[in-house]
Amino acid sequence: MSEFQDIRTDSEEFWLRANNCWQSYFRNAQVALRAYSGNSWTEREAENLLLEDRVPEEFNIIRPQIQLFSGYARDNLKSTIVAPVENGDQKTSDELSEVMKYVYEKGDTNATMLNAFDDCLKTGMSLVGLFLDFSDDPIHGDIKFYKRSFSSFIIDPDWERADLSDASEVMLRDFVTREDAKSLLPFIDPKVIDEVRAFSSDNKFTFLRNNQKFFKNKDLLSYDQYYRKVTIKVKEIVDLDTGAAIPFSSENDDEGLIEEKIQLARQMGINAELVERNKQVVELNILLTGEPVYSGPDPVGLEDYPFVPVLCHWEPQLNDFGLKVQGVALGLVDTQRAFNKRMVQKKDVMDSVVNTGFMYKVGEVDVEDITQSGSGKMIPVNSNLPFAEVIQQLQQGGIPPGWQEETVFLQDLALRIAGVNESLLGVDEGGNTQVSGRLAEVRAANGLRANRSIFDNFERSQKYLGSKVLRAIQKNYGPGKVRRIIGREPSEQFFNQEFDRFDSVIKQAVLSQTQRDSFYFELLKLVEIYGPEKIPVSLVIANLPMAGASDLQEAIAQEEIKAQEVQKAQEEDRQRAARLTDSVTLENISLARSRNAKIHSDIALGKERISESEENRASAALDRAKTMTEISNLNDDRLLKLMQFVQLLESQEIADRQRINDEVNQQAAEIIANTGLQDVKPEAQPQDLNNQPDEQALIAQQLQNTTGGQ
Repeated sequence: MSEFQDIRTDSEEFWLRANNCWQSYFRNAQVALRAYSGNSWTEREAENLLLEDRVPEEFNIIRPQIQLFSGYARDNLKSTIVAPVENGDQKTSDELSEVMKYVYEKGDTNATMLNAFDDCLKTGMSLVGLFLDFSDDPIHGDIKFYKRSFSSFIIDPDWERADLSDASEVMLRDFVTREDAKSLLPFIDPKVIDEVRAFSSDNKFTFLRNNQKFFKNKDLLSYDQYYRKVTIKVKEIVDLDTGAAIPFSSENDDEGLIEEKIQLARQMGINAELVERNKQVVELNILLTGEPVYSGPDPVGLEDYPFVPVLCHWEPQLNDFGLKVQGVALGLVDTQRAFNKRMVQKKDVMDSVVNTGFMYKVGEVDVEDITQSGSGKMIPVNSNLPFAEVIQQLQQGGIPPGWQEETVFLQDLALRIAGVNESLLGVDEGGNTQVSGRLAEVRAANGLRANRSIFDNFERSQKYLGSKVLRAIQKNYGPGKVRRIIGREPSEQFFNQEFDRFDSVIKQAVLSQTQRDSFYFELLKLVEIYGPEKIPVSLVIANLPMAGASDLQEAIAQEEIKAQEVQKAQEEDRQRAARLTDSVTLENISLARSRNAKIHSDIALGKERISESEENRASAALDRAKTMTEISNLNDDRLLKLMQFVQLLESQEIADRQRINDEVNQQAAEIIANTGLQDVKPEAQPQDLNNQPDEQALIAQQLQNTTGGQ
C-alpha cells in the first residue's frame, strides 16, 4: 500500500496537531459526562472517604436540569421541509419534501438528532451524519443516519463556522470486526481486509472506549474515516447570466462534444460558456488499524462533509479548547461536587448525634458490650463505684442551623447556573400553586429565553443536515425509486442540482410522523381560515392520521350518498312544484287574455254605438242646417225660438253620449278588477268621447258652407 503512504503521514500529523489542542476539551467533557451519570467524585476523594469508612454517596442535581432541556426539545421538535422561494416551483418543493419525509422516517432521523442533542447538553458537541445502506437496495442504496459522541471524532482546530465549511480535516473512529469491514467496504477486495492486522492500543481516541477489553478479540479493527479538503480542476458549462453550472461529465468528453453541448445550451436560450476552474471538494480516506485501504470521493456523493455538528455552548473566538465548547453539565459540576460533600457531612453529623460513643473506666466495662448495636443494650458494670463514674455517654452538638440553608442555596444555585427557573420544573416560587396560568406561562417563557441560543444551534444543525439530505436524494435516488415513494412521476426540476441553490430553501415546520400527517395539520389550519365551504371535508378525512380511517371514509361516503339522494328528491319536488305553478300561471294568463278579448269586444261595440251616434248627430246637424237655411227669411222672434229648440236637442244628445261612455268605462273597470289584469297592457283605447269636436262649431261651419254656397 505504498500509494497510500502520504495519507498515513497526513493523518498522523493531523491527529498530533488536533489532539494537542482538543485534549483539554476531551478531559472536561469526560468529567461532565461522569457527573451527569452520577459520579462527580475524584478517585482520590473517593479513596479517602472509603478509608474513613464513609461512602462517597452521589446526590445528582445535574440530571434533572439536562432532562428538562431534552424534554423541551422533544416536545417542540420540528420537521425539515423544502419550501420554494418567491416564484419558485411549489410542485417540485412538495415532491422533495415528501421524499425527505420518507427518508427521515425510514432512517429514524429524529431519534438520532435528539440523541445527539442530549450528548451536546452533556459534553458540548456531537456529530450527526448520513451514509448509504445497500442492504435492501443494492443499486441506489437507502440513506441512513448515525451519531458520533465527542470521544469518537476530532475536528480541525482552526474550525470556526458551524457548518464546517472552514474545517480542512476531520477524523472519525469506530471499532468493527473484519466481517463488518467487508460489509461497509464492498468496493474493497476482501483479501486486502484479511491482511490488515488486528487492533492494538495506539493512544488515539483514548476516551472512546477502554481499549484493554479489545486485546482479547483478535478480529477487531479500528475503522478510521479521515476526511480532508483537496483542490481539483474541473470543467463546467456555466450560465453567464445566473452563474449556475450545468453539470456534465468531462472525463470522457472530447472538445467537439463539449462544443456541441455548449451550442445546444445556447439554442435553448442559455448564455453558456465553458469554464475551467479550481474546485475544493472533500476527499474520504479509510484506514483499518492505521492502514489506508481507500482514498476517493465519499460514497454519498456530496463532495462535502456528510455530517453536521450539534453544538450547545460554542465560543469559536476562544483559544482555550476546554472552554471553547461546553455543555450545560460542565457548568454544574462544581455545584454538584459541593452539594455532595455537604450532604455526606450532614449525614455524618446526623449519625454522630444518634450515637456519639461512650467514656468509660478501663477495666470496669467490657468494650464489646458498649459497642453492641440495636435497641435495648445491656452493659454489665464490674465496679462498686457509682455508674456515672464508670461510664458516660458523650454528648454531641446539634447540626448547625446554617447547613440547611446552605443546602437549599446550592440547589437554587444549580437552577440559576443552568438558566432554569422553578416554573419550568412545574413548581412555582415558594411552592405556591395558586397562580394564574398566564403568569406561569410567562415565567416559563422567561426561563427558556435564557437558553434560546441552545435551541437555535439545534435547529441550525437540523437545517444543515436537511440540505445535505436533499442533495443526497438528488444524487442517489433514481426516477423509479422516487416515483415509488411519492406515487407519481417526479417533475422535471426534481433532479436539478441548482434547485436547492436558486429555487428553494430548507426550513423547519411542525413535526409529523409522515407527510400525510403534515398535510392533515395544514388542512385543519386552512379550514379554520377559509371555512368548510371552500375546503372539502372529504379531503380532510382522506388525510386523517388515525387507525380505521378507511371505515370512517366509507361511513361518510354512505352518508354523502344518502344526502345526495335526499337532495335529489327535494330537487325533483321543487321542479314539480315549479311546473305546477307554471301551469296555473299559464291557465290564469289564458283566462286573462280571454277576458281581455271580451273587454276589447265590448269596447269595440261601444265604439260602434258611438260611431252611430256620431252619424245620427251629423245627420241631425245637417237637417238643422237645411232647416235654418229654409227659415232664414223668417222674422227674428221665430228665429230665436228655433235656435232655442236646436240647443235643447243638442243638450239631450250630449247627455246621451256621456251616459253611453260612462257605461262602457264602468263595464271595462269591473272586468279588469275581477280578472286581476291591472298589469296587462290593453290595446289602444278609443278616443275619449268628451273630446269630440264642438257641435256648435260644426253647425256654424256647415252654415257657413251653406251660405257661401249660395
